[in-house]
Amino acid sequence: LLKLGAFLFLIGLGWFASYAFLNNWIGPVGRIALGIVASVLILILGFWRARRHTYQGSVFLILGSTGILLTLFAARQMYGFFSPWSVLVVMFFCTAFVGLASVKYRVQWLSVASIVLAGIAPLLTNDPAPHDVQTFSYLFVVTLGALWVVALTGWRNLTVWALLLTASYSAPHFFSVLPQRGTLLLFAYAFAALFFITNTLGIVKAKERKSTADLFVAAGNGLLLLLWIMSAVSPEWRSLVIAAWMVVFAVGAFLTL
Repeated sequence: LLKLGAFLFLIGLGWFASYAFLNNWIGPVGRIALGIVASVLILILGFWRARRHTYQGSVFLILGSTGILLTLFAARQMYGFFSPWSVLVVMFFCTAFVGLASVKYRVQWLSVASIVLAGIAPLLTNDPAPHDVQTFSYLFVVTLGALWVVALTGWRNLTVWALLLTASYSAPHFFSVLPQRGTLLLFAYAFAALFFITNTLGIVKAKERKSTADLFVAAGNGLLLLLWIMSAVSPEWRSLVIAAWMVVFAVGAFLTL
């Protein structure tokens, strides 16, 4: 009866909110505030509920964080509230909270969801002039967070998701002229080094436990780096840069033997 009453209350609340919007009882600021407050309450409810019912709490956590992202997207898209960078920062902390909850309650798929939501966040800022350096800086922080979760939990599949996220934002630059080629190439090197170091340490630490994720990350990282070199490095320097990275990868392969 308690669950049924709560469900009927939510239906009534949703009907009242929609009716209030149609009759302009609640202005734009009130609508955004209502969406954020409701989403935050759902997020808190999910964190509290996960203590006893992990799956139910995880669902509420995803629902609340998604609600915050969509509300901030509506604030930018429909009303022009906030700045793109401030929206992205709030979205990041929201998804980071979901990641922390996944570590606390040991829910691997919740960590995957937090990485996916963090990857979608830059697309929801409605930035009229997107800045690639800011975007890749954000992605680097997200990747560091994902690898921190891997270090705490041993969920090496998360490294694959972090690599796929990096590759998805890198792909458009392989087919167009890079306006900030030098800076973005440095980011590519930083990502490659980060994935290489963490993946090598993971393999060395768990030699007796083979993981397909480690092989995928090793191959994917090398391929992604090669694509960046072929698209952003001057032709006269490509062979030298590739040879230098080959030496680095060879040292890593030797350490894993």
